[in-house]
Amino acid sequence: MDPTGTLSTSRQDAAAGWSHTALRSTAMLLNAHRLPLLLTGIYLTAAFALPLAGLHAPPGSILAPVAGVFLGAFLLLLPLSRLSPGLALRLANVLTAAVIMTCIEVAALGFKASIPLLNPWSWDTALAALDRALHAGSDPWRLLLPSAGQAYVLKALDLIYGLWFPLLLASWFLIGAGGRHDRLKVRYLIAFLLTWVIGGNLLAILFSSAGPAFLHDLGLPSASHDSLLTHLARADARLGLTAPGLQAILWQQYEAGNNIFGGISAFPSMHNALAALMALAAWQAHRALGILLILFTLLIYAGSILLAWHYAVDGIAGIAIALFCWHLAGRMACRLDRQPEARRYRALLRATANR
Repeated sequence: MDPTGTLSTSRQDAAAGWSHTALRSTAMLLNAHRLPLLLTGIYLTAAFALPLAGLHAPPGSILAPVAGVFLGAFLLLLPLSRLSPGLALRLANVLTAAVIMTCIEVAALGFKASIPLLNPWSWDTALAALDRALHAGSDPWRLLLPSAGQAYVLKALDLIYGLWFPLLLASWFLIGAGGRHDRLKVRYLIAFLLTWVIGGNLLAILFSSAGPAFLHDLGLPSASHDSLLTHLARADARLGLTAPGLQAILWQQYEAGNNIFGGISAFPSMHNALAALMALAAWQAHRALGILLILFTLLIYAGSILLAWHYAVDGIAGIAIALFCWHLAGRMACRLDRQPEARRYRALLRATANR
């Protein structure tokens, strides 16, 4: 008997077994995510077809390096799966969710930048009037200014508003980190897509508007917000705010025909909508975290008004759309959860939790 040959055969058998397990786990992961992957693929394909109609393409300069990072991360999972199959599977779960969310965001920004080409901004005056009608004839920012108009409060709101994207980005990774929250992850993925398609694209095109900060640039009557913009300019000169400078950059990018930051759109407010979605998901995952993110959503709402990004109705509509899409996504996720492949995948996550 040749011990060397026996050892070689054992290694080959082990390698074959590992390869079979890795392929099986990958197939189960993709099968469990097939609906979000399919919907995201359709959405991304439609977004990259926009230039065929003379519209803006998604920001490809962002997608290319991000795609490279994700590809490298997935390739690193191959050797890791030999050392710790459970850890590799959980990381693949996280990365899959992050890839889906990234693709949704990139596609959404393509459609968002095309809004003024599809339907030039025309609803700002009506939205400002609706704001006053809903708040007893007063602009909502005037009601907030006495309690939150001090320069240091505006600075705090400006900083919190800037935290929105890092928190959103973190949610893309954290939502897939816990195997016991896999059902919640699927709901969040679908709700994120629906909120962008229904709110950030379809309704944003129908009710195309730029927001209070851009009334002067649009050549529209701005008397209702002139005092707010003057107040913000003083606070900016004193403490330095991010919002006024970023608003100027967005307008410059629009005039230059660039789509680096995804364009300008006020109604409905996606800042408010996605903050509400994060709060809804966090509430289901952990009550204390949910309470914190509800407070964060309220501060985003106040900041969106006082920093002249949005009319109050933009935020109200954004939160309402998020609630509707969360409910709809919940129904869809429940149906998916009954399917055998979803149950098998969650069982696999549990079985490999300590491996």
